[in-house]
Amino acid sequence: MKVRRLSDGYVIGGWAAEYKGHADEEGVKKVLKSDLDGMFKRRFPKDDHEMFELKYIVRVHEVENSYGTVLSSICFCSFIYPIATPSVPSEQS
Repeated sequence: MKVRRLSDGYVIGGWAAEYKGHADEEGVKKVLKSDLDGMFKRRFPKDDHEMFELKYIVRVHEVENSYGTVLSSICFCSFIYPIATPSVPSEQS
């Protein structure tokens, strides 16, 4: 899910959510949508921001052994960060 400021179309960033449970694919999407809606509502005023590009990737794997390992990763290719500039004190006469 991405968030855009409506006043100027600026894309602020994106969020991801994960699910653990036993629901079918539609149930999983419903829970994830609810989680993402909650993240959005807590962070942004709805009158000037919108969510867009909700994309669901659901993978199911049936465990056949009595043991196993699960590895998961959410990777971000880019991010925005502020660039700090040193402040130089001005000389006073």
